[in-house]
Amino acid sequence: TPVVCSKIPGNLSVVGADYPGLFDCGDYTSLAKLLMRAERDQGFYSELSERCWQASGNFSLEKEREAWLALAARLLGPLQ
Repeated sequence: TPVVCSKIPGNLSVVGADYPGLFDCGDYTSLAKLLMRAERDQGFYSELSERCWQASGNFSLEKEREAWLALAARLLGPLQ
């Protein structure tokens, strides 16, 4: 699923700083333009879709679970 997202660290770590569907946080005019472009420009929509597909390989529920457990272990010590 193609997305547009604000330029915040959490989003940038997922899609990359060069992702074409980024807008500045609070810039609703840019958000509206991106949404209209994605709706009307099939090439742009396809580019967003492809980039999201490429990024999706970096994430899984198992990887996220492991990361949360590792963080908890660092903060709280080994879980028994």
